Amino acid sequence: MAYEKMVAAGVPKEDARYILPTSIKTKLVMTLNARSLMHLVWQRTALQAQWEIRELAVALLDLARGATPELWTKIIER
Repeated sequence: MAYEKMVAAGVPKEDARYILPTSIKTKLVMTLNARSLMHLVWQRTALQAQWEIRELAVALLDLARGATPELWTKIIER
C-alpha cells in the first residue's frame, strides 16, 4: 500500500495519512474565548506541532487580531 511505502521512506505518519480516503476537506466551526484562543495558539504554534495545525493556529490568531486588536497587543508578532 502507498501509505506503508511512504512511512517506510521516512514520511511522517501524520503526513502520509493524507493519501488515505478518510483525509478529505472539511469545514470547521468553533467557539472559544480569548483565553482559550491564546492557549490554543501557544500550544499549536510550537515547532513540534504538525505544520497544518500551526498554519491554522496562525490564521486564527490573524483573524482574532483583525476583529479585536486591543486584546492581542501583548501577543508576540508572528
